[in-house]
Amino acid sequence: MFEDYHVHLDKVDWSIGTIKEMCKIAKSRGVDRLGLVVHTRALEGFEPLYHDIIADGKNHSKFKFGRSMDQYIDTLVKAKAEGCPVDIGLEVCYSPEGESFLKKKLKEYPLDFVIGSIHLIEGMHYKTAIEKYNDTDIVGKLYYNLVLNAAKSGLFDIIGHIEVVRREGILGLDHFPDILKNIADSMKENDCALEMNTKWLVKRDYLVPDCDTLKYMESKGVKLIFGSDAHHMDRIGFEKDSAFKAIQNAGYNGFAYLGPKT
Repeated sequence: MFEDYHVHLDKVDWSIGTIKEMCKIAKSRGVDRLGLVVHTRALEGFEPLYHDIIADGKNHSKFKFGRSMDQYIDTLVKAKAEGCPVDIGLEVCYSPEGESFLKKKLKEYPLDFVIGSIHLIEGMHYKTAIEKYNDTDIVGKLYYNLVLNAAKSGLFDIIGHIEVVRREGILGLDHFPDILKNIADSMKENDCALEMNTKWLVKRDYLVPDCDTLKYMESKGVKLIFGSDAHHMDRIGFEKDSAFKAIQNAGYNGFAYLGPKT
């Protein structure tokens, strides 16, 4: 069973017809099952995760909170009932301050999996944090320690795009070996999977994470899943063959299938 665990519904119509079309595209590309997600920043009810950011009254264009979580769940539950091979997921913008809120909130919904991703550092976007500290090593440690906290939290089934900050010139986790060890240990302890994210083959011509991180995670027995991070249907299963080759070079035999919870 090969599943693409990171396919976004943020920019599409939430209807059974849309889900069936996505599943048809997936099948044509050798993807057996879709893990569908929405960013929490798009959903009503998740404003508390971003309280410190939106409290300044500025227009934060990416934080819309305009779509209904109930509608999202209802659409996917119905799609499942009609035989669509999909799992219901969520991509959560993690911060330590939001843990208590998330522990209660996530229990309200029949989710098959939850991706924990670090999109902000001290409430700042990556580039802004680098401008503030003027030191990519400092910001790298801040970012990867947030990844560590996410892995320790036990809230997530998957850690998303773990080395995405490389896009801002921050080095991969192999440059921070102590943090890498602690992240791998925490992911293993909490049965949390690592995502092989292919989106950055479009953006920066590389996979996330890099080969050294993959090799280390494999040596520690951390599960690995595939995620195209597709925000458009034409990116479903994007570059899966490149991903297979990369993980085999790192010692993985294949991608894990987590199975549905609902």
